[in-house]
Amino acid sequence: MTKQQIISYGLLGFSKDLLMSFSGGLLMLYFTDGVELSPVLVGGILFFGRLLDALYDIVVAYLIDYFSISHKKCYLSGVLSSIIIFLCLFSLGSYQHLSFLIPLICIFYFLLGISYTLMDVSYWSMLSRLSKTDHSETILSTVATCFSSGAALLGFSTALPLLHLLGGNHLIDGFFKLSLLLSSLIVVILLLSYPSLPDVRADEVSRKEEDSLVSMVACYQTVFRSKAFLKYIVYFSFFNCLLNG
Repeated sequence: MTKQQIISYGLLGFSKDLLMSFSGGLLMLYFTDGVELSPVLVGGILFFGRLLDALYDIVVAYLIDYFSISHKKCYLSGVLSSIIIFLCLFSLGSYQHLSFLIPLICIFYFLLGISYTLMDVSYWSMLSRLSKTDHSETILSTVATCFSSGAALLGFSTALPLLHLLGGNHLIDGFFKLSLLLSSLIVVILLLSYPSLPDVRADEVSRKEEDSLVSMVACYQTVFRSKAFLKYIVYFSFFNCLLNG
């Protein structure tokens, strides 16, 4: 790979994790202080979303491999849909009808989890297919990790100062302006880096319907019988109890 392609891959990881870090760091504050939902309700929504994340990974990864879908196009679909849902979610603060607001928040939040998973799985799946040798894979992985970690550091360290700068005492305005600023930055990064990467896709596999059903069931059996998955549930249950006091 050329240096331009390596940097472009790192920038795609930067944009992906920047969006995830900002939304992850601000969602709870937005729901409780901006939209003014009950902390118990917010904790329940976030907890259920976390459990669904474990299922999203299996479904998305399996479908991408099974249908041999282009990883690059999957990433683009994931990041663009994430931006749209991200903007929609942070524009709900001015909506006053609580009976419609809560279902809308749940729908957008769970859709955001799906689009995040599509973006994340397709991004890391490109790694081995873009690398021709072990050395190039090591370099690409290191660059991607550094860019992704930098995005997380930037997101978590600047979210609150930017929110205060853009909105002041008006949290709803601050959230929406920040989401617009962040989305614009990610679109610019995409325009600069996305065209430089070659198109890669998963290897084609058998598409027999029976084999597909068995494979998907086997995937879920592996997950639900896993002790790690049970620990995951216990951990977030404990976290949810602490969160809700």
